[in-house]
Amino acid sequence: MGDLNIQFLIDDKGNKIGAFLSMEQYQQLLEQLEELKDIKDFDEYKKKNEPTIPFNQAIKETYYLIDDLLPTHNSEVSKTTSDSS
Repeated sequence: MGDLNIQFLIDDKGNKIGAFLSMEQYQQLLEQLEELKDIKDFDEYKKKNEPTIPFNQAIKETYYLIDDLLPTHNSEVSKTTSDSS
């Protein structure tokens, strides 16, 4: 992330009460926080010691679940045809 160029907001007693940083630095902090959250979530999952499935199998199962929820092309065609009558 490099050097932080942070400007602080100070109250009338000299206490730091806020900080200003560039949008680029802000975005980098958010990305790092997201990565840390992912690592934490992964570590917590590994502690559960639950069974896993291969990635390709998960994709196939997800695809089939989504496919079951979507209307088939034929039903859409018949619906459109009956609506236009």
